[in-house]
Amino acid sequence: KAKGMGFQIWRQNPDGAGGPEEVLFSTESKVPGISPRWQDPSAEFSTALVVPGLPANTWHLSLRYDSGFWPTSILWLSAQLALLAGLLSGFAAFLVARNASQSAVLRERELLQTRRARDEQVRVVAERTAELSAARTLLHEVLDAQPTMVALLDRDLRHVMCNQAYARGAKSTVAEIEGMPMVELIGQEAFVARMPIYERALAGQDHTVQIKHPVSGATLLVNYLPRRQSDGTLVGFYIVATDVTEINNTRALLREVLDAQPTMVALLDRDLRHVLCNQAYALNVGS
Repeated sequence: KAKGMGFQIWRQNPDGAGGPEEVLFSTESKVPGISPRWQDPSAEFSTALVVPGLPANTWHLSLRYDSGFWPTSILWLSAQLALLAGLLSGFAAFLVARNASQSAVLRERELLQTRRARDEQVRVVAERTAELSAARTLLHEVLDAQPTMVALLDRDLRHVMCNQAYARGAKSTVAEIEGMPMVELIGQEAFVARMPIYERALAGQDHTVQIKHPVSGATLLVNYLPRRQSDGTLVGFYIVATDVTEINNTRALLREVLDAQPTMVALLDRDLRHVLCNQAYALNVGS
């Protein structure tokens, strides 16, 4: 009644249903002249193969045989077992090699993706840097064309930027002033004297004062304008200064000329408010 036996090496479906996903090897041992019924075995034994480098329960070995099978030769059975052992050894070596090959391919793909991402990041950074440089150059060109002195200070009273007029007034250069603390530019004494002005600007208050430049000695009409980010955070302030030395000198000269006149002279606006007058006028009205 001997009919046959055989074995398969197969991989299970990921969901565990639907039978083997892939049959790597299938063979049948049979008594000459009698065909085994592999599709309808009387008994089956399956076990998971443990292969180094692969997840557990990936590959399986199934032994199947008919109940009427009985090997008539120990030599024949030994040959079948030797064949099975050799196949299993070769199969394990094959899986390890394939796993190593797949791992190498995966590492190469990951490395290629990393290189592409890095190259893209470098390209984007280079483009943004070029855009910022062009914008900064354009801003300097616009500011340098202004006769007024313009500077931007951060909350630490360090110069973020300035224009050429500001640098000339400080008898320095734009490159030297940018990044320089205000105390280093104007000196400790002048810095301490102006600290209340800076504190008002850092508190978010717009204000205008007339001061003497500590370096050039020019008379400046200075506007302090707080700088805020889009979320309202105060990050520093602008200094916009106009040299009014000539205007003040002209006013002083006009005052001298008027005061030298014996006649009373006064200038009133539309609201009949005195804009100026000479000494003769002031003495005549008892003031």
